[in-house]
Amino acid sequence: MTEGAEPAGSGARAREGRRFPLGVAIASVVAGLLLVALLLPQVLLYPDEPEAPVAPDYESQLALLRAHNDAMQQEVDRLETLLGSGVCRLEDGTISPPGSPPAGTPAPDPAAPAPAPGGSNTGLPVEIPAPALALATPPGGGQPVPLTELLDNSVALVLALRPDGYVTGSAVAVAPGFAVTNLHVVEGATEIWLASHALDEVQPVKVQATLGGGALGQQDYALLALPAGANLQPLQFVDAAVQAERLTPVVAAGYPGLLLNTDEQFRNLIEGDAKAMPQLVLTQGIVTVVQQGGAVPLVVHSAELSPGSSGGPLVDLCGRVIGLNTFVTSDATAAHINYALAGSDLAGFLQQSGVTPMALAGDCQPQQVATGTAAP
Repeated sequence: MTEGAEPAGSGARAREGRRFPLGVAIASVVAGLLLVALLLPQVLLYPDEPEAPVAPDYESQLALLRAHNDAMQQEVDRLETLLGSGVCRLEDGTISPPGSPPAGTPAPDPAAPAPAPGGSNTGLPVEIPAPALALATPPGGGQPVPLTELLDNSVALVLALRPDGYVTGSAVAVAPGFAVTNLHVVEGATEIWLASHALDEVQPVKVQATLGGGALGQQDYALLALPAGANLQPLQFVDAAVQAERLTPVVAAGYPGLLLNTDEQFRNLIEGDAKAMPQLVLTQGIVTVVQQGGAVPLVVHSAELSPGSSGGPLVDLCGRVIGLNTFVTSDATAAHINYALAGSDLAGFLQQSGVTPMALAGDCQPQQVATGTAAP
């Protein structure tokens, strides 16, 4: 064999040993393609930065709560002044215990005659008056009746049946043969029924006209046509020229769901007893502010509301409609504010629907009757 000569077949083996592996080549191509794809615009998708949360309007919320608290404090002061507390508050700010004369008052003369029953001596605590109920004049005149009786005869429970169950609310008679509630109470209902102590049994009603609904603070009305013989007594409205004033005492009437859940008559009604009538719920408070400038004036008040109160009336102590209770707002501190759509706006809807409610002008000056005594 010649020196330096390559053995036969050795060159082929050497070339075969230097061959680039096919698998590595394919992997390299794929990796290159992926790299190019990732470098193309809009291929690498990153999540959008979240929008900055809208800062709550703490100033307006705080102002509303302060106005509410101030009005409540003024009402407390007014009631304490009217009712008394059996306590003497001296000029220096100290308090004399109930039943004892203020410091410095001369000792009573044992020989002096005893004060007449119900009377009081100068400087001594006055007798606390008995609780009183407002007497309201029924529409059309007649003998005044207790406000509770007037509302029992005028406000009804609404049962709105829907394919997925039922919704409860409240309604108030506004004219012979007609009642009104909130549209959001009856919207989407296949059947609507009313129940109250003034009705012999649960009664079916039909929606006659509607307006608004949806957004809070907007018009939210549904006019209900009552069946013949439905004995609901219409309430009068405050005259449109008379605006609700702050600190006006008010009563909210309705059927809040939280209390219906513990009402045996309501359970009997749901179970099929058409004559079972739940008790009307009444809460008392004051007007804290009337907010103007929106789609409808809002009467903000302190009479407690909860789901189910919607559609019930807000009345003064004369039984006149001031507003239609519609919604409640709350915040993280559990504070909540009660709203009624102004009665003047409700009256406008009724007139547009062909119904003219009765109105009573003038200030409310209800008669009073002591608890436990018969109405005159």
